[in-house]
Amino acid sequence: MNESVRKFLLYFKPVKTYWRLTSGFSSKVETQIGFYPLSILPRITQGHYPYFDKKGVPLFPNKSGKLVYHFTTICSYALGLWEQYLLHGEASLKTKIVEIANFISTKSNEIEGVALFLDQEEEGVPPVPCAMNQGEAISVLIRAHELTNESSYIKTAQAAALAYQYEYGHTGIQKQ
Repeated sequence: MNESVRKFLLYFKPVKTYWRLTSGFSSKVETQIGFYPLSILPRITQGHYPYFDKKGVPLFPNKSGKLVYHFTTICSYALGLWEQYLLHGEASLKTKIVEIANFISTKSNEIEGVALFLDQEEEGVPPVPCAMNQGEAISVLIRAHELTNESSYIKTAQAAALAYQYEYGHTGIQKQ
């Protein structure tokens, strides 16, 4: 089934999948951060993440159907796991979240001290910067720090936040 058709059909499921707020959710786990503002758990339970690599990192089919790493897919999956962890307290979910945080940390492109999370969707096409990639990656890294108290996650999140000091236009990211 074509990926666009598959995602389109997911919108007709009986549970709202996108943009449901987490306010009012009750956590079984004490954290300083709490829930991500948007509920992503239904995306996991409804099959939005059908493809994974051997390490459990979600993959996304690009326009030609090749499975690639796509940061918004990877990070939203981790944020859905975070929600599930807070709701149910399953310790095994912590390990999965940390593994994904490790993966995204190693896949960031550092340019002049800025950690960028660039999607390489098609071979031969330059990777694409995306504010959503940055924000979701920062959110995952902060949650990994909450779980482990490992300072490297905060350092990478801070380096990723530096991207918001740059202008983005037709020629790419530029210093202001």
